[in-house]
Amino acid sequence: MKSKTFKRCIAIMLCMVIVLSGSGYLLAESLQEGTTAGTETEVQSEEGTTVEEEQNSTDEGTVEVDVPEDEEEQTQENAEAPAQEETPSETGEQVAETPTAETPAEEVAGQATSITKEIKDANGNVICTVVADIPEGAFNAKPSELEMTVDALTNTEEENVGKLIEDALAENTYVENCVMYRVTFKVNGTDTEPTKSVDVDFKGTNLEVADNMEANVFYFAPAKSENGIDKDTLVEIPQREARMQELLNAGTGKTREKLEEENDFSELTVQNGVASELKMEVRRNRIYGCYITKENVPEENSDSYLANESEENQNLVTQELNNGNVSLTYQYGKLTASYDGNMDDYGYVWYRNVNNGGFAAQEPTSYTSATGTSLGRDIKADGTELYIALNGGALGYKRNGVTNNKVQYYVAVYNQKDIESDGTPVSGATPVATSSVYNVTSYYEVQNGSFETPEVYSNYNHWQYSNSAYASAGGVWQTTGVGTGNHASHDIEIINAEDGGFKSPYSWYGSDKAADGNQFAELNCEAAGALYQDVLTTPGETLNYQLAHRARGSNANSTPETDTMYVVIMSTEMAITQGVTTQDKVQDIINNPGNYPGATVAQYSATDQAWSIHQGSYRVLASSQYSTRFFFVSGVTASGKNTVGNFLDDIKFTRDVLTPVEGTANVTFTKTINGLETSSEADKIARGLAFTVGGKTLRYSDLTWSWANGVYTGSTTFTLSKSECGTLDVKEEGTLDATGYTRSSALFVNNTIANNGTSGSATVKVNRTVAIEFKNNYTKNSNPGGNGGSGEEDKNVMTHEKYIKKNADGTYDITLNASGSIGSQTNKAKLDIVLVVDTSGSMDEKSSNQAKKTKLEDTKDAINALVGVFANDDKKVDVQYKLVTFSDSSSMKTDKWVSGDSLKEEVKSLKAKGGTNYDKGLAKAATAINSSTREGAKKIVIFLTDGQPTYYGDKKGCGSDTSKNTLDAAITSAGEISCNDFYAVGIGLPGEGGVPVYTYDNHRYHHNYYISEQISGLEILTRVANATSANTKEPINLSSSSQLADKFKDIAGETLNFTCSNVVISDTLSKYVTTTDNSKIKVNIAQMNDAGDGFTVIAGDGRREFPLTDVSSESGGEVYEGTEKIGTVRYNGDTKTATLTFEPDYELKKDYYYYISITNVTPTDEAFNEYLTNGYPSEGSDYTDASSNGYWAINTGTSSKKDGFYSNAEATISYKWKDKKYTENYPNPVVQVEPITVKKEWDGIQNPTDTVLVQLVDNSGDAVEGKILKLSSQNDYTGKVAVEQASNYGGIRELKEVTKDTEGAIKYEDKYYVMIDNNGVQTLGNNAYKVTYTSETKDGKVTYTVTNTKSSQKIKVLKKQSGSGSSHVYLEGAEFTLKDNGGKIVKIGTNTTGTYISDENGLVLEGDIDYGEYTLTEVKAPQGYTVLKDSIQVTVNENGITVNENERVSYNKSESDDVYVITVTNDMLYDLPKTGGIGIFWYTIGGMLLMMAAALVLYKRKCREVLNK
Repeated sequence: MKSKTFKRCIAIMLCMVIVLSGSGYLLAESLQEGTTAGTETEVQSEEGTTVEEEQNSTDEGTVEVDVPEDEEEQTQENAEAPAQEETPSETGEQVAETPTAETPAEEVAGQATSITKEIKDANGNVICTVVADIPEGAFNAKPSELEMTVDALTNTEEENVGKLIEDALAENTYVENCVMYRVTFKVNGTDTEPTKSVDVDFKGTNLEVADNMEANVFYFAPAKSENGIDKDTLVEIPQREARMQELLNAGTGKTREKLEEENDFSELTVQNGVASELKMEVRRNRIYGCYITKENVPEENSDSYLANESEENQNLVTQELNNGNVSLTYQYGKLTASYDGNMDDYGYVWYRNVNNGGFAAQEPTSYTSATGTSLGRDIKADGTELYIALNGGALGYKRNGVTNNKVQYYVAVYNQKDIESDGTPVSGATPVATSSVYNVTSYYEVQNGSFETPEVYSNYNHWQYSNSAYASAGGVWQTTGVGTGNHASHDIEIINAEDGGFKSPYSWYGSDKAADGNQFAELNCEAAGALYQDVLTTPGETLNYQLAHRARGSNANSTPETDTMYVVIMSTEMAITQGVTTQDKVQDIINNPGNYPGATVAQYSATDQAWSIHQGSYRVLASSQYSTRFFFVSGVTASGKNTVGNFLDDIKFTRDVLTPVEGTANVTFTKTINGLETSSEADKIARGLAFTVGGKTLRYSDLTWSWANGVYTGSTTFTLSKSECGTLDVKEEGTLDATGYTRSSALFVNNTIANNGTSGSATVKVNRTVAIEFKNNYTKNSNPGGNGGSGEEDKNVMTHEKYIKKNADGTYDITLNASGSIGSQTNKAKLDIVLVVDTSGSMDEKSSNQAKKTKLEDTKDAINALVGVFANDDKKVDVQYKLVTFSDSSSMKTDKWVSGDSLKEEVKSLKAKGGTNYDKGLAKAATAINSSTREGAKKIVIFLTDGQPTYYGDKKGCGSDTSKNTLDAAITSAGEISCNDFYAVGIGLPGEGGVPVYTYDNHRYHHNYYISEQISGLEILTRVANATSANTKEPINLSSSSQLADKFKDIAGETLNFTCSNVVISDTLSKYVTTTDNSKIKVNIAQMNDAGDGFTVIAGDGRREFPLTDVSSESGGEVYEGTEKIGTVRYNGDTKTATLTFEPDYELKKDYYYYISITNVTPTDEAFNEYLTNGYPSEGSDYTDASSNGYWAINTGTSSKKDGFYSNAEATISYKWKDKKYTENYPNPVVQVEPITVKKEWDGIQNPTDTVLVQLVDNSGDAVEGKILKLSSQNDYTGKVAVEQASNYGGIRELKEVTKDTEGAIKYEDKYYVMIDNNGVQTLGNNAYKVTYTSETKDGKVTYTVTNTKSSQKIKVLKKQSGSGSSHVYLEGAEFTLKDNGGKIVKIGTNTTGTYISDENGLVLEGDIDYGEYTLTEVKAPQGYTVLKDSIQVTVNENGITVNENERVSYNKSESDDVYVITVTNDMLYDLPKTGGIGIFWYTIGGMLLMMAAALVLYKRKCREVLNK
């Protein structure tokens, strides 16, 4: 290194190395500094922007000042300026606007004013009212100098404007209707245009509008009339809210207020498809108008109404559209089709289009509510009606996660043969006629419940809207309280709490936030009224509501101030037809809810300290209530003014069960009284009831009551603390029975019948809502007081029984019998007999000189003989007696009913003395017989006398004569007697004309001149008998008392035996019972033995057992007694009526019993559904169970005095007896159903929310049609299915949703399912479950349990590069295997090989993995990386997924989709340098130096070689 040149080269090289090294660091540092600087600059810019925005916000803020008491409030109609509230001195409110000057007493030029013009037709009727609100400064003139003219267009003008409208139409559209007027302003008669815009409102134009967006508001600008107008032009006046949003979204930075100043807008308010108001901002004297466009499609129509039905006073809110011969009419949530063509055999097919997805034919489908209550079909059986809410066509309804935003319907008429059984048309069939299209505009649930739309402008904390402005802005809510005068257009008030500036004017204490979101409403803006909204509903469903409520207060301190409000719920139809459009009308509903069937009124109170949450429920009772209106009404306020107070927010109306406050439980309690004729009857019972739920007691005043369709319902919702929850005893107490009705009671828990009766238990869980309901069903007695017929009480009771026997398969045999004798050993005939015996002095005499005994002695013998006849039949009859005697007065000898032996003892002591007082004797007899209370007892009165009436009242009379008063009094008293048989027996009474009836009582007038009439003794007895309310009335006059014994025996014989003819037995099955394929009609005749305890069958020719088809014709089946045809049996399948008609001259024989039976009948689906919905409606009559031999009725079994369903709609026996026709009713047996309880249990998941369907299967495992249960958290995953016999069924199967074309798919509510076998798999949401089934029978009741065990978790394995800063580097090509703890390859997701290879996104595997232990092994690493050394141990159980400790493995759970993500990282084979470090710099330099050194050595060697040479 002695050479200078060489040294210099080395130095240069070293310098280069230093420079390169330093420049690398400088470059990295400069880049880093540059990035940081850029970031800091950006942040500073953001902060600067924020400061600027805050400054702008401050600059645009408003000043809160007090307004003088007499200052007029500004209207903010169309959102031009915030409306002021009442002054603080009056209301405690503050004003959020700068005050304006007071109005001068005298007119001044340019002052604000208003002009109103009425447009009339040729008949002088007002067809439109035009109101111009002229702002201050619009004209340099006094109000009295201003004039506005509104004129119709000339023919030329109309033609010119019409052509311009046609030119403006979009392709394939047409003008449906239009309105146009010329508006001109004048000052002192001279046409003058305003210097600023004037709001002009056209009211009552009757312009039909379906969609505001189809309305085009304009004015006509002639050519050259304005800058830029070269030819006649229609200038659009855009609708405010739609255009405002476009301008605000355009990014100009202009405020709403600035845009209001720069642009003219219009507003269109539509109600029930008609524009109630058309407002526009007018600046020129021009032609102004609005036209409505339609798509040029023949069937298309878009007439509609707002979310709230019209308030017009009309009977129907309809939209009738005709196309050919079929029309489609909308009315309160229901669509009705009507066809007026000539085709006879036709049907309707309905089509629905959701969210422009195309029209699809609708299959009529039955639906159930979320709690399992049957709601019926969405399309009426004859196809004429479709119910929008039930069909899923309401706006806002969610189906498979998709919300209805647009729904259309039309209906087509087809030839009936072209309609499939499912209600859809045959493929390729052509409709006969097609209706227009109806566009749905009503919602499934309450909209804008938190009042967030429209948003109150940021500069103001409250805003007052008119009804029309609020509707146009999308607010939906409307009010019955409309401001007038200075408060005109101040209808709905919305408060925005976002900026916190509203707290002071509203004087709250505590939090000043909205209950939900940023905005809330105040009831009664500037006029008393009710805030309301409509939703589409379905009869039978229950709606749950919630609202946040807070008082306004005035003191802003910790002393609570209270406001009261009401929730009023009723059908929309009633609200409109009853004219509920004013506060007074709403108040009338609150005060008199009983006058409004179906209306519910609930009262709530809240303080100003915090928001109170109120919850309640409402059941849609009216059978045609497909649209429901909810009113919110102010009550008493702390301010004392109904326009100051009651804040409202967070309103919900849902079919879902509402969520209680955390750590508590909600109880929705309902009491239902069903079947009473009047609300007063139901209310009387309700007021006397008390209910206990655990430790809480409820009374009448605690519930909100409503009446509709014979149903009286009270309900309330209350909260239980955690300590009060558990399995609670529930009961109702009080007088439940109603006179003239039979009653059944049932307890329902979560809409599922829990117990028959008035007590039971309910499990209440924390954080859940439970529904508890007591139901009473009342059935009006068809035969009060006994067996009646033909709508009247028929007191002549012959022996006839109806009883029922339940067969082993759950079917029933129903038998009706009749007999020529009364009573049986097991069901004795009851006889209550009153003997009314004359003990006047003449009874101590003999009937004749030849008589051996006195008349009284013969009477005693006759009574003993009567008792003896009945005693001989005591195995079939149960007789009790009362004895009444009369002479001058009367006496009840037996105060109580006595036996025959006791009667005989009492008769022994009878003595004869005094006159004959028919009046007193008959009155006492009435008292005696009316004391008969035995159910089904036959009442008999035997009146015995030997003389004419001579006394009446308290010993008034004529001695031995009869006066008119005496006879009239006797007849009057007889009229008080009500019995089956009345016998008036005389002994030797005078013959024809033998009894003179004197006009006066006084004996001195008893001569011929004062005789009123002369009659016989028999006539007197006849008049007395006819006066009674008896079925059999028989007057008898015996010549001698010796005949009494035989006569009394005859009376007894007639009582015991019916020799009647023309007998017809008829039984019509009720809607709750129907025949089966095994049903038959059986007839039998049997004779009772003398002991009354056995029968002998009476044989006959022909058959006694008939298949239903054999007796369905008029000829029927012949019935024989021996060889004699005695009757014909028939069955009418249409009316479900069995009839046994005896030959007219055949008389029922003594001790013969005649039977007709309908065998193997079964409860109907209506019975099953009714039981599950309301429990049993009726109670079986006593003695309606069949004896073991089937010959008579007993009172022990499934029917007698048991709850159930009447087996018959009507069952009668008609006959002729003593030349008179009678019809009597049979008693009412009941059939019952067997409930099967179905429970859903979950294993491995807490608080499930999925709804599952469960299918009942028969003993062969096949699905039973119509037996599907919907189980959800709303019914606590418990339900019941009703069947005829639980043992006929084999269990349940959970259903899994599949596609329509799946083999064996079961259709339910417009979806398709298959059954899951035991240990099968169900996927719900993001989870997979193993499904198992168990059953239990306890106390004869069957419970099936289906358990969903979450047996898997969701797993996802990712492959990444290891090392810091590498989290985003996914590795492709890694190969893994997954094995279970038995070493078996496991396939996850769509994998079919068991080998998993990571893709470009690093995804190794993804899917469900069953519980267990697994080994995940990397068998091949990506190129350039090392294979993971150790296998990964994966544990999957109910707690999730975990892995063993491994520094190259991590895992976490994705909360959004419950997926466990396992991340596996790989090391590189060599470590590459880190970005930004010095990397291989020194290695490079070192290498270069070595290479240079090597080159230098070589160079030196070469040099030496050269030199050596």
